[in-house]
Amino acid sequence: MTLVWMGLGLLVVVAGVGYRFRIRGELERGSGSLSDDKIRRIVERGSVELDDDPLDMEEIERAEEEFWEERWDEPEPW
Repeated sequence: MTLVWMGLGLLVVVAGVGYRFRIRGELERGSGSLSDDKIRRIVERGSVELDDDPLDMEEIERAEEEFWEERWDEPEPW
């Protein structure tokens, strides 16, 4: 029984170390972070432009139209 708890503890430690390395790697790459220049632009203009637009507006519009064109069954009365 002790081996089971030791194994679970080891899994938790390995998952925690992996999580820390993943976070550290993201911070070093600068993914999603604001630079001083971007902060100055936000203060001056009130907004900032992204280098790459993560949203595909045409795909969003298509999916929304598809959703609203779907036929829905009326709920059955209780």
